[in-house]
Amino acid sequence: MNSSNPKNANRITSTKHALSKVRAPLFVDLIFFLKLRPPPRNVSISQAKGISVRAAFKLAECHRPLPLNGIESLSDKAARALSLHRAPISLSGLKELPASTARILSHHDGKILFNGLRELSAETAHALSNHQGTLAFRGLTQLSGDAAQAISGNHGALFFNGIRRLSVDAAKGLARHCGNLCLASVTNLTAAAARALRRHKGTLQFPGLKQIPVRVATILAEHRGHLEIEIHSELPERTSLALIRHRPAIRFDHLTKITPAIARSLAQRRLNHLCEGLAGDFEEAIQALDNDEPCLKLDSLTHLSASCARELAKHPGPLSLTGLIRLDVDTALVLSQRNDPVYLGKSLECGIFSARSLYP
Repeated sequence: MNSSNPKNANRITSTKHALSKVRAPLFVDLIFFLKLRPPPRNVSISQAKGISVRAAFKLAECHRPLPLNGIESLSDKAARALSLHRAPISLSGLKELPASTARILSHHDGKILFNGLRELSAETAHALSNHQGTLAFRGLTQLSGDAAQAISGNHGALFFNGIRRLSVDAAKGLARHCGNLCLASVTNLTAAAARALRRHKGTLQFPGLKQIPVRVATILAEHRGHLEIEIHSELPERTSLALIRHRPAIRFDHLTKITPAIARSLAQRRLNHLCEGLAGDFEEAIQALDNDEPCLKLDSLTHLSASCARELAKHPGPLSLTGLIRLDVDTALVLSQRNDPVYLGKSLECGIFSARSLYP
């Protein structure tokens, strides 16, 4: 369309005026919409209910994410065009995904969001297993063992953030996956499911896991990949100790109180992990410590006893305790004897004797 033609210019102007009054989602001819300069404020490509093949090829040429969340159906030809896109695509408006369409979209190199899907068949999962990037299925509330095993061949990250209860069969299938696996909505995990997942070799994320029996924690601690799980003060001491000893990083964002045993495990944890995997050479471990300055961040702690401080003082690196609101003399004296930095918050209250211990 040549906008230099007066008739075409009038058509574009009148269309922009008409679209500016639209407040409900509608089907937008994306090719024509992309020609509008500037585009209407309250109409975007995310409002499109469908997409033509020509529009899909046009969108594939851009280098920004495509929020196509209004599209409820996608033809194989349009999917083939979108697969040429090199940035994330959100197709969360799709309620169904045929295996033929999934097989075509698997050639896309970036992240694809299918958050609108309510079920995933084994055939569709197998078609997506060749995808090299991230796949997200927030709308799925359950996953069959066959579908889990089929999609485990995916080489990117998998997000199943809608699943609250993970079956043993699904856990066995997902354990074959070698990339990042996020199960954000799982709040309880059985020992059988944990035993299946410990064979997983990638990053395993359980940000929503709150109730963790000691038996489950012990099993998860045997996971040899990167385990992202949050330790909080409501967990039993034995559970926290089992998770703290896990090799990769564990989050302590909501750890508001600790026991001497937990403090001792936290302090020893970094040295143990640096030594793990080394060929028994102590000098190599010391060199690893010299090249790395791990800061143990326990900024949610509000109180710290002298016995806990004595254990934390053994940590080989900086110590961050910016959440402390009160500090007694004995604890201040222990912290003042550390060679490594100790970071304290501005709201800390301490008496004159505690202050003299910290700043002699």
